[in-house]
Amino acid sequence: MHTHDLNKEFNFIIKNIISPIYSLEGFKKSGNNFYRVINQIGQAFGIGQSQWNTKDEKKFWFEIGLIDSESYTEIYNKPIPKFPKSYQCNIRFRFPEEYNLSQNDTDFQQIQKKIKMDIEEEIIPYYKKYSNFETLIEIFEDQKEIFTNPIVKFMILERINQKEKAQIFWNKLYNKSLQDKEKILLNKSKFSESELQSISDSIKWYSDFAKKKNIELKIDKKNFIKKIFNL
Repeated sequence: MHTHDLNKEFNFIIKNIISPIYSLEGFKKSGNNFYRVINQIGQAFGIGQSQWNTKDEKKFWFEIGLIDSESYTEIYNKPIPKFPKSYQCNIRFRFPEEYNLSQNDTDFQQIQKKIKMDIEEEIIPYYKKYSNFETLIEIFEDQKEIFTNPIVKFMILERINQKEKAQIFWNKLYNKSLQDKEKILLNKSKFSESELQSISDSIKWYSDFAKKKNIELKIDKKNFIKKIFNL
């Protein structure tokens, strides 16, 4: 039986399928990572691999990252890296498809076609859609499995002159934390001290950021009891 060099096939895909597409779109390459800046929004593409890969099977997937330098600096108190990787972005999500190179699968051509199609028809349109702040705000509704920090959404809303929405958004987060703390206090036997401390820290964090950004925090008394008891 003919054996495949899976690492060689993997590198072939990067060099001959992925790299040409991203080069054409203006992305720079560093290792297996790609990055470009458009309209002050950094856009990154990375390739994740399973830690359980062997010489007989190699699983990998694609990671999409978007980075706003202003909110990144606000969160981490430092400038963005010169070449941000997808996992360093303050908005990121994983493309749902997973690819598998295996000794049992001889149809390498089909895998190449699938990857090319997914990037050109699914992933590149992501970058094109979220290439300005007016459309970037939509990502918080479009992508359910997104990994981000609420400061990012707040600052993008402010940047596109939706300051009232930004304040409402932060107040909702603040009130949710207050409600969660009250639930814990009412059911102490079901929660640990670390859980109570964690939610208390969150409330302080929301409050401190509100003071810094002159956000008027208001307790939603009308729905407070309902939310606590799930009425």
